[in-house]
Amino acid sequence: MPSKKISKSNILKYFGDTIKLQWQLTGWRSFISPSLDVATSLLSISQAFIFAKIINLLTAFVGGKIETVFPTFWYYVATILLIEVLSPILQSVGQHFENKLRLISENKFTQIVAKKISGLDAEYFENSEYNDLFYRVTNLNTGWVLRSLSAIVSDLITFFIVAVAVFSLNWIIFILAIIATLPRIYSAIITSKSWRILYKNLSDKKRLTWHIKDYLIDWDYIKELRPFNAVDSFYKKLINTQDEIAKKEISQKKKFTIIESITDIFSILTSIATRVWLLIKIISSNGVFGIGNYIFYDSLIGKMEASSSSAVRNFGNVFDELVNIEDYFILMKLEPKIIKPIKPKKIDFKKPPVIEFRNVSFTYPGKNRPVLKNVSFLLKANEKMALIGVNGAGKTTLTKLLLRYYDPTEGDIFINGINLKEIDLKSWYKVLAIIQQDFKKYPLSVKSNINLRLEAKSDSKQLRSAIKNAEAEFVYKLADKENTILTRYFENSTDLSGGQWQKIALARAFYKGSSLLIMDEPTSAIDARSEAKIFNNLWKLQKNKGALVISHRFSTVREADLIVVIDHGKVIEQGTHDELMQNENVYYELFTKQAKSYR
Repeated sequence: MPSKKISKSNILKYFGDTIKLQWQLTGWRSFISPSLDVATSLLSISQAFIFAKIINLLTAFVGGKIETVFPTFWYYVATILLIEVLSPILQSVGQHFENKLRLISENKFTQIVAKKISGLDAEYFENSEYNDLFYRVTNLNTGWVLRSLSAIVSDLITFFIVAVAVFSLNWIIFILAIIATLPRIYSAIITSKSWRILYKNLSDKKRLTWHIKDYLIDWDYIKELRPFNAVDSFYKKLINTQDEIAKKEISQKKKFTIIESITDIFSILTSIATRVWLLIKIISSNGVFGIGNYIFYDSLIGKMEASSSSAVRNFGNVFDELVNIEDYFILMKLEPKIIKPIKPKKIDFKKPPVIEFRNVSFTYPGKNRPVLKNVSFLLKANEKMALIGVNGAGKTTLTKLLLRYYDPTEGDIFINGINLKEIDLKSWYKVLAIIQQDFKKYPLSVKSNINLRLEAKSDSKQLRSAIKNAEAEFVYKLADKENTILTRYFENSTDLSGGQWQKIALARAFYKGSSLLIMDEPTSAIDARSEAKIFNNLWKLQKNKGALVISHRFSTVREADLIVVIDHGKVIEQGTHDELMQNENVYYELFTKQAKSYR
């Protein structure tokens, strides 16, 4: 997987890209939080300035240099009161916008990532390194990093304003304040880089704990683990893995604490030096530099130190997430491995296609052993074909190639005489309806599970027909019929048995009414009587259409027009049921053995 470490040369690039990401997520609203933060800081500085004025005024009055403090005193008090009123209002408004922007940015980020990942090829999803990448990206705390970026902007502006005031007092104090921030910056960078390395090294284990935790709280897994007395084993694995992760993280934090303590000592020493200088200034100025001035400049220096510390801390947060956001930019640069044709050709989805595999061989990326070897067959329009073979023979891989999840390593696939690589996939998918071996169960209504359209209305006549042909009339006995939510986790919802779910998946394929139906072990969890009815309905429904069925049950495929037998990735024989039985080869042997087992 393409991955690169953040170096000094590309920190600024990723920092700029992160700002660009913030603009994409929140637009002009990006300026709101830093503007309010700066306004709050200016009010705080103004308040310190007015307090200094009050102290100098009272000191002058007590020293007999002025006769009265009024009305100036009341002006200062009124200003202080106004600041006291405005400060919490600005903070509340800032908090409101911060929460709002966090929600906007997180939602939009989720949408961008979901769209990107859903457009990638099967090769990425079947690769463990890319699965780790997807896990890290989907767990990014974008709200935190974007808020930290806004805080850095406001901290830098505040620091600049305060620095100008401090520099006007004495450039030595200014230099000391700057020097005090350097160890913090160095510490933040070193810490964040180390966290990045640790985070990547632990990503596999963290993903494992995430899965194990789900296994221990999901009844679908618990009901299998309990009879094997395996719950305690999984629980122990969760504890041990979490302890291992925690041990490494605590060890790392201990090192960082030592580094940060050293930098804090350095900052404290420079802070003491600046205060000593201010005291000397009071003593040597013969009253020109008063106590009020000392308090004001002490406040400014404190503000300067606080803003620099905050900027460094937020930079550490950003840098920590910056190296994680690196994963986001790696993800966004990924391109599908399946190359789209420059001038794609569309398929007439209303007509059954002619499919030809011509000398097709295939090896999965990163593997050495071919799964398919020189496979050739021809499925004519309106024909029904059955793929037969033992587990691991390559039958499901063949359907992946037909769906163009992968391209053949060698050979070609032709649809109506056109190479599949030249065909527009959206138009090709309109031709197909597929039931995959590992079909998914969605926590949606029955009709949404069948039509797979969350917002569009379903054709009620078409829905009833699909339910009937899939032998799924049990739907009408559910509490809310076809509107019943299929899961155990929602109120007024219900879950189904394995066989019932498989019938819902069959109805999903029948509902689409496509001209070519692909079914990979479609009735493995269904009783023999229902299976016979379903296949009887299937052959009727596809009378003038095509079908490709993968099944271990020979009784369900004997009516197919063409039976292709695959063994170790090779087509070893093909023909009708009667022809293959007459040949008395592999098909005859497998069919006979299975028939005997049912007697």
